[in-house]
Amino acid sequence: MKKLSIILIAIFIMASAATVNAAPVPRESAPCNAINGAIAIVESFIGDILTEVQNGLGYADARAKSNRIFFNAWLNRQTSGYSYGELVDIANNAIWQYRDMYLRPDFYKDNLEKSELLLLL
Repeated sequence: MKKLSIILIAIFIMASAATVNAAPVPRESAPCNAINGAIAIVESFIGDILTEVQNGLGYADARAKSNRIFFNAWLNRQTSGYSYGELVDIANNAIWQYRDMYLRPDFYKDNLEKSELLLLL
């Protein structure tokens, strides 16, 4: 019994340490009618794809992966009532922004302060 509890604790510790930090959906890239709940769903489904895009995955490949994920989730009714079209629009915008940030990092570094001021207005 003691060995079993030690094994279970070790498995729990390893599982919690192995969590992946997926990239969040940039709020400024979401469509103006996007709801925070839909953005959270998108983050949970394609956070790892956004991380791959940050590391160089192409837009078309990432979009194809995300479309397949959302279509399967919609068919299996795992989208919490959000439509396929809503989720795909949010995902495509986020993928586009991450790809643009990968291709033009200097532009984003130079204009970070300006964009933060605009977002606060």
